Amino acid sequence: MDNFGGVPLKLTSTKSPNDGYLARSSVKAVYTQIVKDMQEAETLVSDISNYTYNETVTKTAVQAILARVFLTMAGEPLKETERYKEALDYADSVIASGRHSLNPDYSQIFINHSQDKYDLQECLWEIGMFGNQLGSTQLAGAVGIENGLECPDDKIGYSGGGIHPTGRMFNMYDPWICAATGPLPL
Repeated sequence: MDNFGGVPLKLTSTKSPNDGYLARSSVKAVYTQIVKDMQEAETLVSDISNYTYNETVTKTAVQAILARVFLTMAGEPLKETERYKEALDYADSVIASGRHSLNPDYSQIFINHSQDKYDLQECLWEIGMFGNQLGSTQLAGAVGIENGLECPDDKIGYSGGGIHPTGRMFNMYDPWICAATGPLPL
């Protein structure tokens, strides 16, 4: 809706291919339905402490999404500034749960990911995939391989990705990046 404004809001199943198209609903009507659905979902899902992984929607994930929804409603185009309080309440619920906290070392997030370790404290909810060739499908490694910087050297980490930064941009990053290959010419 951020890009399109009001969208058709379909709340019943299609009974016939001749049902026709729905008109756009107002942005307010769509957000009202999102809040209703999310608040209902909050009562239907379990606490993250019931899981050893974070690939399932849990109470704190729903609360975090609701906080984001209320923040959006408080801003453009609805400008319902009273929603800031609700956003704060839901964000506080996530914090007060004691189930989540930021990892003190940002790089540990990626280390855990590459070792197929779930980080229930840092990640509220994530799409499940596994890498390191633990099974027949390697999905996790495809993120860097497909979307990373092109790097044909297996010794520092292969990537056939289509991102080709200029030498100037590459050299702006930490020295450890340049240590592997040396600075690139501008």
